[in-house]
Amino acid sequence: MDNTLERTLALSGIFQAAHMVQRISQGQSLPNDAFRSMIESLFSLDPETVDDVYPTPSTLSLGYTLLESAFHGSGAEPGQDTNQSGDLNVVPIRPLEQQHHKEQPLSTAYIRQAVRYALAIMYLEQRMKKETDKLSVMRSRLLQCRKQLDFVDSTTDPQIIQSLAQIYLDTAGTLKFRIQVQGQTSALKKSENADKIRAILLAGLRATFLWRQLGGRRWQLLFTRQRIMQQVAQLKTL
Repeated sequence: MDNTLERTLALSGIFQAAHMVQRISQGQSLPNDAFRSMIESLFSLDPETVDDVYPTPSTLSLGYTLLESAFHGSGAEPGQDTNQSGDLNVVPIRPLEQQHHKEQPLSTAYIRQAVRYALAIMYLEQRMKKETDKLSVMRSRLLQCRKQLDFVDSTTDPQIIQSLAQIYLDTAGTLKFRIQVQGQTSALKKSENADKIRAILLAGLRATFLWRQLGGRRWQLLFTRQRIMQQVAQLKTL
């Protein structure tokens, strides 16, 4: 896998995190393999290749779907600046249009909100990389959390998700900028959903760190769309 394809794989991880946050906030379930893939990416702290972080590209299908939907003009401009203020936790609002089946086309409102989350994750990563102390704490806490895997049956065990959510709160969650999650009141009031959202946002940060390391830049979302879409099509065959 060449560098540009690896970079698109990491970008898909960012957009998958955004898509998953949107699904949870709208009361929808997550595909088990996609959720597991994002969580397991957090425990690959010293990867030699991108394959060590995302060994099965097919598990990033939600990311591919959102990228394609956004770039085909159905939603917000992926390179467009968004409001960078708000609370990281949850803000109940009138529900967006529901997508009950993943094969259904995503609504414009759904895409726009999910793309905002992707851009917000990128923005948060820019703030986090300046906080070396917080990054050190994040790494040490992830190493501790990885040791918990020996005592649970699955990497998506609620205990693991709670630990990851707390890591997010104690590091990225202490910054002035916080990601505002909007959606159904009934979904956002559930503590398990709040934990999932925070754990997924942490995985989104991990994907963004990787994307930046591979040369990822915001301007590429505006000026290299066709190339990215070609690579997404290639990744979908792997």
